[in-house]
Amino acid sequence: MSIAITCGDPFGIGPEILIKASKEMGKDFPSSCIYGNEQLFEETCDLLGIKKFWSKNGPIHFKECFAYIENQNCHIERARAVLATLDAAIQDCINKERKNLVTCPIDKSIVRNLDTEFLGHTEYLAKKNHKDQTVMLLDNGDFRVALITGHIALCEVSSQITKDNIKKILAIALPSLSTHFSIQKPRIALLGVNPHAGELQKRSEEETVIKPLIEELQQQAVDIEGPFPADSFFSHHKGQFDLVLSPYHDQGLVAIKYPGLDKVVNTTLGLDFVRTSPGHGVAYDLYGQGKANPKSLIRAIQIAQHQSITKN
Repeated sequence: MSIAITCGDPFGIGPEILIKASKEMGKDFPSSCIYGNEQLFEETCDLLGIKKFWSKNGPIHFKECFAYIENQNCHIERARAVLATLDAAIQDCINKERKNLVTCPIDKSIVRNLDTEFLGHTEYLAKKNHKDQTVMLLDNGDFRVALITGHIALCEVSSQITKDNIKKILAIALPSLSTHFSIQKPRIALLGVNPHAGELQKRSEEETVIKPLIEELQQQAVDIEGPFPADSFFSHHKGQFDLVLSPYHDQGLVAIKYPGLDKVVNTTLGLDFVRTSPGHGVAYDLYGQGKANPKSLIRAIQIAQHQSITKN
């Protein structure tokens, strides 16, 4: 069964890195359906000097989702294009016409011109797949980081650091590690919320929530340690844990992305299918120059190609 690949924002680097990925992967590029606009891809192929790699009825083919957009400043049309490709690809995955989903980068601020409540791929996928909760997992080959909170303001993080919320994250992440990464008994690290993992505060989240939860989980034979001070964890624990739980977005993602974006892949856990994405954005500064690096997308495609959902 083929995978679904969305082109991302028409004026981002999604089409370029997808075309470059097809060239670098060659015969290893999987059977796929690309959701986008064919004229846009043909023009990008011409710009890059790369031959068209899809055909109407071939293993790699197109699903036309939006009309060609000439004006980059037509933000409403760009938002419609992004949502049209996502909606079509998600529905095909739900209907089991596609195995898994790879999404190229989008600009959330553009999409909000049409959907004012749009927070990002992760939340939109959960809504369309009728899931109450999903987990954002970032992987750079050295660490896998799952976020306890996602796209919320920093001032809201503390209220979300509860035993129940962390348990819900683990209830999604642990089966997914088994299903998608063949890790049956993962070693888990839980980072602190505050500087020095709360040792400077008497009533910190570490003392009131995290430490009691770790003790409770350890008594249930979960291999979990912490809370670790986030500022030193990533430089001292490479290769020691299968999963790192990070309380908030930038704490975990800065560490994952700092060594370089070439290998970073964003995986959404908890859906009825696997969704992966490169760990970078639309990169407007590179758009149209032929300089964008496809390495992260290649790894996202490889993960989506080789993973599958197992049902009980």
